[in-house]
Amino acid sequence: MNVKVPAVAVLALALTLTGCGDSSSDATVAPESTTTSAAAPSVSPSPSPLPDAGPALAKAVAATRSQSFAFTLTSGKDSLPGEYDAATKGARLRSPDPSDTDEMVAIGNDLWVQVEPKTYLHYTVTKFTKEQGLVVLGAPVAALDFLTTARDVTMPGADEYRGVLDLTKTPSANQAAGHLGSILAQRIGAPATEIVFTAKVDAQGRVVQCLLTLPNVDTKGEDSTYTFAASDFGKRVSVKKPTGNIVTAPAGAYG
Repeated sequence: MNVKVPAVAVLALALTLTGCGDSSSDATVAPESTTTSAAAPSVSPSPSPLPDAGPALAKAVAATRSQSFAFTLTSGKDSLPGEYDAATKGARLRSPDPSDTDEMVAIGNDLWVQVEPKTYLHYTVTKFTKEQGLVVLGAPVAALDFLTTARDVTMPGADEYRGVLDLTKTPSANQAAGHLGSILAQRIGAPATEIVFTAKVDAQGRVVQCLLTLPNVDTKGEDSTYTFAASDFGKRVSVKKPTGNIVTAPAGAYG
């Protein structure tokens, strides 16, 4: 079958999260703006871990998953827009180029990549190796899973959390996110247990941004940054398994 490679898949391979990008993508990521308003600071900054900060962050993660929302994944200079369906726990990603209407759909351990108007390649996410850049898109909202491993959490302000997370402990209940955590840990090595993060919440206590610093993750062994930003909570989103011509990805497509 002769199919074109969608722009959204090409961009996935450029994301430095999986080390498939070049050095030009390793620039520091500026915080993503969202359409949700952040809570006004009402507590003093915390220079050391707070016993209540970790549970509060866990509550924020749960609140975020309870509603559908729009989101953006950013690594270096590359970004992908998407949307999350709280009912199916599925996510849809699109190219930032409005002229490219192809999409990727991720639900559970399945990823469908549109390669023609009515044709999708189907991947099993846990089969991806660390060489395949598409692994990051098999778990588009994995940042929320990563945050569940947070420790030494501080609160510089009422709407901000900082601390470290352990990618090797990414919950396996979400197979795709657990596999991505494992893949990143393989690339990063020992520092994968001490990943620095900053998370921000809105006035309703939902995570609107998670910024990770990933050491040694790109192909040159340099650090990279990765940002998950959420907005438009409660928007109507429907993410279901694609219909049409579904083609099983060959073994060689997994990296």
